[in-house]
Amino acid sequence: MTAPDGNAIQVDWELDWERFLPTQRPNNKCYEGAESYEQKFHDILESILNVKAPQSKFVLQESSLFTINQMASSPLALELIQFIIRSIGAKKVLEIGTFIGLSTMYFAEAVQPDGFVVTIEKFQDFAEIARANFVANKLEQKIELILGDAYSVLASEKINSAFDVIFIDGNKERYADYLELATDKDRNLLSERGIIIIDNVTCHGDVLNPQQQTAKGVGVLACLEKIKSLSESEWQTALIPFHDGQIILRRA
Repeated sequence: MTAPDGNAIQVDWELDWERFLPTQRPNNKCYEGAESYEQKFHDILESILNVKAPQSKFVLQESSLFTINQMASSPLALELIQFIIRSIGAKKVLEIGTFIGLSTMYFAEAVQPDGFVVTIEKFQDFAEIARANFVANKLEQKIELILGDAYSVLASEKINSAFDVIFIDGNKERYADYLELATDKDRNLLSERGIIIIDNVTCHGDVLNPQQQTAKGVGVLACLEKIKSLSESEWQTALIPFHDGQIILRRA
């Protein structure tokens, strides 16, 4: 790296981790508020970006087993994915892991007018709630829900399109398998300029442990190793480092 005068600038990239997140001191050293910086930063972002709570955005039937906060992606993350979908003019989105259909409806709002979302859910109870939510919000015509094990569905003829966006959530233990299929040119699940978004890539911190404490952590780490093995000349990757982390991939 060189300065405008042509002299070399010495940069210690090994220290970059110290300013990796907005909540680290080098990035918030001017903050003097009484509230926690994390809360203030989050609240201001939501206010500036006009992010609405899901319950005020949609008519929602919720699950009695898990809350939205426990299982669904954050509104900030979903708004970002909406932005990506709209930016690339996506017509077809594939979602792995539906839960009650919240993220599905965000995606359905963002696809092109003639676009649609295919979402795969393993559990009947969640699928029934999701279908009710699609109808209540008049989005059922833009969404196809497939009930079944995601890997089996992805490997079958039930999925016969190339998608502009593939959102990997669902069963963390099989993340690497989902990614294997999503990046397989012969399977052709991803369109030529398509994007893969992988949710929960830190698995609540378990991937950072010397020995993973959960089967989910083992699965997500295997997915990260799969990403690492992809050819740099063929794939571009980016990290979204808020909440539980997301990784974005596209063909180079």
